[in-house]
Amino acid sequence: MAMSIAGFCLVNWVNYGLSFVEGSVAWRFPLASQFVFIFVLFATVPWLPESPRWLISHGRTQEATEILACIEDKPTTSPVVTSQLHEIQYSVDYELQHAVKWKDILLRRNKDTADTKALRRLLLGANTQLMQQFGGINIMSYYMPTVLINSVGLSESMARLLSACNGVSYLIFSSIAILLVERWGRRGLVLLSTSGQLLSFLVITIRGW
Repeated sequence: MAMSIAGFCLVNWVNYGLSFVEGSVAWRFPLASQFVFIFVLFATVPWLPESPRWLISHGRTQEATEILACIEDKPTTSPVVTSQLHEIQYSVDYELQHAVKWKDILLRRNKDTADTKALRRLLLGANTQLMQQFGGINIMSYYMPTVLINSVGLSESMARLLSACNGVSYLIFSSIAILLVERWGRRGLVLLSTSGQLLSFLVITIRGW
């Protein structure tokens, strides 16, 4: 997520810089430059190793051991590598033995008790992303220059500059959240960020009324 926001921030500054350029290059270059990252991914993904968990779940334990050893920078016989390998193997075996079908999740059932834990967790994760979009984030992310020009009355140059600065604020606060998520917990950060969004959009609505 942080890398995605970093890319968004970079694009805003590229767009701001190219707003001073005349001709079709002002819009052709931002579109064409994305191919650089696509080619890098296309060229390097075939050499990326599979995750140890996936390898173990498909019976390729030796490969998983080598990757864990590489990640930990230890020999394959290290107790650290062996311990992690056993933990992953136990987790995979446990999930296979206690697997829940999609039908049972949607019907609020599992193998042991008729509760709604699995369904509630599924809906919580999905609705978090849904509400992020319904909160109006795309207006401030993609259409901010248009809003600032048409509703606030700023010049095109100032509107694009503020949009680029807004991208920097996204990057800063998302990085802070990454550092604090284990200390404050996910629920606390969600409540805090939601309150900040509420106040921000309230100010934007009143200002643009």
